[in-house]
Amino acid sequence: MGCWITSIEIAGETGGLGDLETGGLGEGENARTEQSFVVPFAEIKANGWDLSINRYKEVEHREVAYDSPTSILKDIRQLDAERAEALKKLEELLKCKPVNITIPIFRYDSRRCRTTYNFATLS
Repeated sequence: MGCWITSIEIAGETGGLGDLETGGLGEGENARTEQSFVVPFAEIKANGWDLSINRYKEVEHREVAYDSPTSILKDIRQLDAERAEALKKLEELLKCKPVNITIPIFRYDSRRCRTTYNFATLS
């Protein structure tokens, strides 16, 4: 996923945006690790007008702690047991006594021009 610059304000020569020539953080400005931040005009000019976000943004790498694999497997087994119990309860709710249904089956005999029917039982 890339970052795109949607608007650029060049300060320093036009003024009005605080101490941008020196790169100092004024009121309301963010550090370069934030989602949005201000880059001094002189720095952009020194970089040959390169506006690539990766040239100016500072990336913080944070250490991520994960549970041990045995702990994760234990949690999976517990969740699997809960799922099996819920499935068992659902199957009990869906159990019903078999019902026999008798329905007529009609058949048309085109050679004799008559209709016959029989009964079928479904269970």
